[in-house]
Amino acid sequence: MAQIRTKVKADYKELFNLHTRLKQLDNFSSKAGFWAEEKHPNGKLNSAELANILENGANTPGESGYIPPRPFMEDGTMDSELVLRSMFIVRFRKFLGLDGRKTSPRDTLHPLGVVVARWMSNRITFNTYAPNAKMTVDIKGFNRPLWETGWLADNVQVKTRKKK
Repeated sequence: MAQIRTKVKADYKELFNLHTRLKQLDNFSSKAGFWAEEKHPNGKLNSAELANILENGANTPGESGYIPPRPFMEDGTMDSELVLRSMFIVRFRKFLGLDGRKTSPRDTLHPLGVVVARWMSNRITFNTYAPNAKMTVDIKGFNRPLWETGWLADNVQVKTRKKK
């Protein structure tokens, strides 16, 4: 009768290193959208307030009445989903150093935020949302919802930072 003995030795160092690296990524976030610091040049609203009204719609006092929702931020985010999935795989491999030099958490996440911002901007520029009210068309001189000067499309911003 033959007897075989085995001894398994586990080395968890690489697993621990992976866990540590993933925690670094978890400490960062990348957001695309509009922030209160940016004021619209022709009005009293900041970009976050204006984007919220345009995204969700509003009942306004006076003749203008109702602004229909035009969910360009939600639609832009959904439009970017397929691109983000494949791009995340590439960025994540670089973050882990599987394709050479490791990238930082910021350098991993920021390009993903830029993609979402571009899709949001595209939704503003090439939208198919409800038409403007007659009063708005009279003021602007044309019927192009979400567009007046291009300011909104140009002011979709990305903020990538360490979480607090």
